[in-house]
Amino acid sequence: MSSSPQDLTVVIPTRDRWDILRRTIAALRSQTVQGFEVAVAVDGLDQAVPDDLDVNHVLVDAHAGPGAARNRAVAATERDLVLFLGDDMIPTPVLVEGHLDLHTAHPEPEVAVLGHVRWHRQAGGRRIRSWLDWSATQFDYVQLDGWAHRDVGFGRFYSSNVSVKRTLFERVGGFDPDFIFYYEDLDLGYRLGEAGLVLLYEPQAIAEHLHGYDFDQLRNRFAGIAVGERLMADTHPWFDPPYFHERIARAAAQPSVRPLWARLVDLVPAGSRARAALEWRADRWYLQQVADDFLAAWARAEHLLDLRRYLGEDFDASRLLRPASTAAATAAEASEEARLYGLTASALAGRTEPYLDEVRRHVPRGARLLDAGGGGADGLGLLDEGYHVDFAEVGPAGRYLRWRLERRGIDAPIHDLGRDELPAGYDGALVLDAIERLADPRDLLDRLERSARLVAVTVPDDDPGGGNDATGRRLTVGDLVGRARARGIVSQTVHDGGSQLLLYRGTPR
Repeated sequence: MSSSPQDLTVVIPTRDRWDILRRTIAALRSQTVQGFEVAVAVDGLDQAVPDDLDVNHVLVDAHAGPGAARNRAVAATERDLVLFLGDDMIPTPVLVEGHLDLHTAHPEPEVAVLGHVRWHRQAGGRRIRSWLDWSATQFDYVQLDGWAHRDVGFGRFYSSNVSVKRTLFERVGGFDPDFIFYYEDLDLGYRLGEAGLVLLYEPQAIAEHLHGYDFDQLRNRFAGIAVGERLMADTHPWFDPPYFHERIARAAAQPSVRPLWARLVDLVPAGSRARAALEWRADRWYLQQVADDFLAAWARAEHLLDLRRYLGEDFDASRLLRPASTAAATAAEASEEARLYGLTASALAGRTEPYLDEVRRHVPRGARLLDAGGGGADGLGLLDEGYHVDFAEVGPAGRYLRWRLERRGIDAPIHDLGRDELPAGYDGALVLDAIERLADPRDLLDRLERSARLVAVTVPDDDPGGGNDATGRRLTVGDLVGRARARGIVSQTVHDGGSQLLLYRGTPR
């Protein structure tokens, strides 16, 4: 039974890459075979979709990650074969033909086809790209010489250039939408493998990856990988030890490597003994460059896992990509799960880390702290560092925090922000990344100032003021700064994006 172009849908998820996407589409329209359809799944209602995309289907939905976008496109089409292609993967002219030929030779429903990925000549970041290749850090094609038309295993199910029968894809339920931060490929590959997947490699079905990296982009990528990998490890007990965490934690624990080795490695021919020694040192150097970001994101991923466990089947990972706006996420809305997602998204992003560094400078470990109104993520971390932390919360955030403390076996007081008078005697009180969500911030600040020697409050960069006070008046940035000056500013620092931390003196009883 032959597979024809009329049997195939090419599925491309996309977000914020219109110029590259146009090049990918143009290359599809220049394939040696035609008659397949192209479905572009736009990941986000915030996207301004061009009207000149030469495709059969344009599907636009709320931002939920590439896996969910691919699922939507598959569900909206009917052809028997699905080819997943990245929006920055420029297909060479015979890519589609290569996939179809191998499916024709192997019509069994469990057979899928992996194409090859190489760098586009216009991709930037040559040294980083070289490391990603020879270290098999992004794709593992370096091990596949001589593997044409052989089964390469579920772990190489790379949705950048892979085709699968619809029946097998639908049998396992498609991509797991919980994986919004990488690893959706490996999770699906494993479940396909459990269903009998045979993944055949077609090295002539080539896509050219038009995506370069600088070190900031590389660090951001590895921060995302950390969250995805921790979710993968939590979902699949067999995934132990986690691959990148093992490599990066080991590299971080070793002495620093000189950057000279990373520059020299590409000058020595592959396969030689000297090259092997250079690769060992250069790989450690690259991993050390991303280690801080990766390991910090790995630790923050605990917030995602907690929310997933707490909500169970009601958990919707996509809501972490679309948290409630700060204007809407007020205390009046505290009965809604939206605030839990918003707080978790903020914790995953590490938005309060630079503020906490400033607090640590002025308040030593072992001190008594009160973490108020921010969902408790900061206080949980400070407890691990040796601070004595109480919490002040309200509504569902308070109930969720109590669950998190009980799960950890921690007996820490949680005061009700809506009713309780806060105790005195704290060395510091924190209201970080939260003042804009409070219905009556002046009242809270009054109470915190009476309870603590120092008060730390963040001034939002995306809101002209904080929340409303009891009379409905806005608490402006000027109000906050003036209040702090009147009591005595200890520290005023501006962080990325323009947000500020005010650390000022309280008026403890």
